[in-house]
Amino acid sequence: SIKEQCLRLLLYISTQGLSLAVISALQNKLQKGVSSEIDSALIRYFISGLLDIVQPPLSLPFVRSLSSFLLEGQCVDALLQSRHFEEGKRARLGELVGTMFEECLKDRNRCLGVNLEEDATMIEVVKSTYTFDV
Repeated sequence: SIKEQCLRLLLYISTQGLSLAVISALQNKLQKGVSSEIDSALIRYFISGLLDIVQPPLSLPFVRSLSSFLLEGQCVDALLQSRHFEEGKRARLGELVGTMFEECLKDRNRCLGVNLEEDATMIEVVKSTYTFDV
């Protein structure tokens, strides 16, 4: 469909250094509450695509952005309340969340950032939200 093609383009743009802008734009769409623009299937499609392209090391701004997106209600529902998000993808998402937590801890040990405790707390919430029994 056209929406899937748009998401594929957004995923490509993400690989070109604009992942923060892409995630932010999608999150803004979710927050507007216009369910006809991004439904659960499209959220799963986008996250599945991200799982294919995201690799460590992850920047702290990326971890913050993706964590915030993953905690959006529609995102949680699309990924946790659906049997359409396969076990293999759930496992890969769990691994990514674990990597995000590790990257946050690395940054905490490297520098004195203002939001590092908040970051660790947010990642901890994401980690507990996306713990899958696979």
